[in-house]
Amino acid sequence: MDLVSDRSADGAVGKSSRKKISVFGLGYVGLPVSAAFAARGFEVIGVDVDASVVNVINSGQAHIVEPDLDMLVQAAVSAGKLRATLKPEPADVFIIAVPTPFKEGNKPDLAYVEQPVPPGDWAAVDHLAERSPLPVMLDEGVATLDDIARICSYGGRILAHLKLVKLGGIAPTVAAARRLSVAGVPFMIFVLMIRPFWSY
Repeated sequence: MDLVSDRSADGAVGKSSRKKISVFGLGYVGLPVSAAFAARGFEVIGVDVDASVVNVINSGQAHIVEPDLDMLVQAAVSAGKLRATLKPEPADVFIIAVPTPFKEGNKPDLAYVEQPVPPGDWAAVDHLAERSPLPVMLDEGVATLDDIARICSYGGRILAHLKLVKLGGIAPTVAAARRLSVAGVPFMIFVLMIRPFWSY
């Protein structure tokens, strides 16, 4: 199945095989992408954390200035092909188009990309684990041995990114790694040295 042309492997074309697309982030990248897919007949669900953005789009308007974007958004919303929401919903394809604002010293802040699901939101993790064809890696959400136990319960559909600082030092990180190993869950360990190694 070709997502863009909507042509299946046997060459047949039809709306019945169209995929539902979810776009995370409805800014200068996400909204034009959403409108373009909707204009091709795909059902698009746009997700944004800003309620005012969601409301503007659902009223058939664009909150950013881009040539012809207002017209595309209005047509897509009127046709029922594009709608915006504050919370993720089931879809066949997920596109992440969230911002990368700058931190002090003009360094990019990748927090939205690295951890699109808030720590502790296990309902969202359940949803991703159920729908994703690939294992999902938890990053900022791995902070306690309870989190490790929860990850082990997914049977390998959730991977763990262990951070020495986040888990509180070498001993709890080693304990977490052992538990994951016994459960057969792949993991990686990240060590960010913000103080001398011997002080952990």
